[in-house]
Amino acid sequence: MEMVGKIRGRRRAIDSLLDYYARNSGQEGLVLIGHGDCRPDADGLAQRVKMRFPGARVLIAPVGPVIGAHTGPDMLSIAFWGAEQEPDGKWAHPWHADAI
Repeated sequence: MEMVGKIRGRRRAIDSLLDYYARNSGQEGLVLIGHGDCRPDADGLAQRVKMRFPGARVLIAPVGPVIGAHTGPDMLSIAFWGAEQEPDGKWAHPWHADAI
């Protein structure tokens, strides 16, 4: 997990999550949206991802109590495999079955 910036304002912060995904993803893969008790915002971000990238598969999940204790309520995150980590479109970790 990596913090990539600090944006002021909720709307701008959500916009920046979508922009970050657009700049750094393969754009058609799996996207996980995490939220801290703000499901409507997570649903809105998921809808925007699907509209902009129809091939993306979006999953939404609440964060657990450990992360939630550090972030507090209304946390929103986006997780995905970056384009530079999948040069051949496959999961490139050494313990993955395709790499053995």
